[in-house]
Amino acid sequence: MGQLDDNDDVPYDDAFSQAEREQIFKLLGEQMLPKRWNACSRMYQDAGVNADIRQYKGIGHKHPEEVKDDVVEFFEEVVLTTN
Repeated sequence: MGQLDDNDDVPYDDAFSQAEREQIFKLLGEQMLPKRWNACSRMYQDAGVNADIRQYKGIGHKHPEEVKDDVVEFFEEVVLTTN
């Protein structure tokens, strides 16, 4: 996710119901960055999930080549180590 990304689907009823939004806000916080982002990152780490959670500095709601390359590299490593 880009450090400057202010896109947040949670507040809108086309993505989440009122009950879901209330639960998300209660458990993870209303502010996407940094509160919910940090809470979600901690949950993944605490659960030992095989994930690479990154926040890209100076990037908003975009997918520059650096990000695409990192995603491809991650999946290549996962596929190669599980076969």
